[in-house]
Amino acid sequence: MITFEVDKALEELKQGFAKVKKAEMGQVTAKALNAAMRTARAAAGKEIMRIYNISDLSVVTSKLRGRSARPGDLTARLYADRLGIQLKNFAPASSLGDRKAYVSIEVRRGTRKTMRGAFVSKVRSGAGNELTGLFARGGYKGREFAFRTKRVVPYPAPDMPIGLLRTTSPFSMLGDAQVQARIDSVSQDHFVKVFRKEMNNLIKGQGNL
Repeated sequence: MITFEVDKALEELKQGFAKVKKAEMGQVTAKALNAAMRTARAAAGKEIMRIYNISDLSVVTSKLRGRSARPGDLTARLYADRLGIQLKNFAPASSLGDRKAYVSIEVRRGTRKTMRGAFVSKVRSGAGNELTGLFARGGYKGREFAFRTKRVVPYPAPDMPIGLLRTTSPFSMLGDAQVQARIDSVSQDHFVKVFRKEMNNLIKGQGNL
């Protein structure tokens, strides 16, 4: 979660509009905060695309949710999903070496890693839907994927479960230092710009900064 609080900037801006009523000040501030949050969301998406080799940005942006500021609660928040993104969204490439198939992926641009035991396939879910993804034999134990290389239950009983591979989450991407720096820069600047514009419109040109 990212919280948009602009107390310092707001105090400096208020000095130029001392005659504006408190209720009107709250409305304008909330509007500027919400505009800053929307701009930050867009900026975060562009920065994530620059850093991460994700094929479809909507996979991330669809998992970002905003909570708008209100005159009585001058805090805007941007929430992100903590569930890892499927590895199939990071340009998987299959290859053959030493008579074994390998799949490589590039999560962060410029760094491609090979995953032994992984494979791209289509499977049918319990609901009957066909899913395409990057899979491996095994399953998650907490945050770590436990690969299986042999049976645990004797043949012919069902065994060797197949798990869907995931990687970093939208929450982690949003918390990336470079993404955070971009969000801070863009949101602060946009907040000040919108606040000044709305205040000047409100007082009809009086109290311009």
